[in-house]
Amino acid sequence: MTAKAETMKSYLRFCLLSFVSVLILAAVGYWPTRNLGGSKAVSAMLGGCAVCLVSSWCGGLPIVLARSLKNAAMVNAALGSMLARLMAVMMFGAMTVFSGWFERSPLLIWIGIGYVVMLVPDTLFALQATKSLSKQPPAEVV
Repeated sequence: MTAKAETMKSYLRFCLLSFVSVLILAAVGYWPTRNLGGSKAVSAMLGGCAVCLVSSWCGGLPIVLARSLKNAAMVNAALGSMLARLMAVMMFGAMTVFSGWFERSPLLIWIGIGYVVMLVPDTLFALQATKSLSKQPPAEVV
């Protein structure tokens, strides 16, 4: 398998793990959210989970783009990934909050909870990318 195909396979695996994590989060949070905030809070929970999921996928892109570079660049890519995810959460979160589609309080609470939960797949993806990079011979500098 080529390096490009392996990178895409790895990213798709990360996207699937992120999606499953958000599904589990939504399943665990459904009853407490419904009991405390009603049906509008449940839709805000789903909106917050969606914001975190898309932001997590955006945060994985710097790692995908840096897979062909050396280890020092991978560290920078991991830091860039964290920054990209934070900026995406802030941007998508602000757009969602100010859209008026969801109640603000449950939405902001679930964006915070989702951000923390999505740290797990994001960290696993960064670690996996770093480990697979150490197994490959270094790329030639032209």
